[in-house]
Amino acid sequence: MLPKELLKTSAIHKLGLALALYALYIAFFLIGFPKPINNGVHILVVIVALCAIIRELGTLRITNQPLLMDKRQKIIFSFFLVFFVGLYVLVTFQGVKNVINVFNSPFHKIIDIAITAFCAGFFEEYLVRGLILAALMQILANKRFGYTLAGFGAAFIFGLLHLSNLTFQSPEATLQQVLYATILGFTFAYLRIVTNRLSLCIGLHTLIDFQPSVNQGATTVHWGSLLIVFAPLLLATWYCLRQADHRKNELKFKA
Repeated sequence: MLPKELLKTSAIHKLGLALALYALYIAFFLIGFPKPINNGVHILVVIVALCAIIRELGTLRITNQPLLMDKRQKIIFSFFLVFFVGLYVLVTFQGVKNVINVFNSPFHKIIDIAITAFCAGFFEEYLVRGLILAALMQILANKRFGYTLAGFGAAFIFGLLHLSNLTFQSPEATLQQVLYATILGFTFAYLRIVTNRLSLCIGLHTLIDFQPSVNQGATTVHWGSLLIVFAPLLLATWYCLRQADHRKNELKFKA
C-alpha cells in the first residue's frame, strides 16, 4: 500500500513535474554562470527543486509496508548492503581513496567538489528515487512484481538522464555511464523501497560522486570488464527486489 499522501496527485502530474525540474537543472548547466556565483546558483536551484518535490509528494515514505520488520528481509538487506558498499562503493568507485584525494586538494577545489557531489546526491535522489519512483509505484501498485518493475523503470530513466553528459564527454564514455548508472539506479531503488527513506541513497550517491574528477568527463573502459563488474550487482538487486515483492504480496494477502 502506498501512503495516502502520495495519492493526492496523479502519476502523470508527478512525471510532468520531474521533467520540468530536470529541464531547470539542465538549463543551469547550459547557461554557465560566472565562477563566483555558480556554486550559489547551483545550491539555489537544488533547494527550489527539493521544495517542489516535497510539496508534491507530501511525504518521503514510499510504502506503508514495514519490509524490514521481517527477519528474512533484514538478513537479505544486511548482506546486500555489505556486498554493495564493500565491493562497489569502497572498491570499484574507490570511495575512501577519493575522499582522501579530495581533501588533499586546494581548498577552493574541495568546496567545488563538495557542492557538486552533495547537489547531485540530493537532487537526483529526490527527483528519481523520490518523485519518479513514486509515480511508477503508483502506476504499478496492483502488479505482482510492482517493486521490481517500478525500480527498473526508475533506474532506466536515471540512466537515460546521463545522456546529457554528451555535452562534455565522448559518446562511448557516456553510453558506459548510462549502463552503470542504470544498474546503480536499480540498486538505489531497492535501498529506497526497503528502508522507506531517501537518506541512505543520498549518502551513498554523494560518496560515489565525491571524487576529484567529478567535474570532468568520464573515461572509457573495456566493455567486457564493465559487464563483469556490474552484472553481479544487477542480479543481486533483481533477487532482492523480487524478495521484497514477495513480502509485499504476503502482507497484502494477510491484510
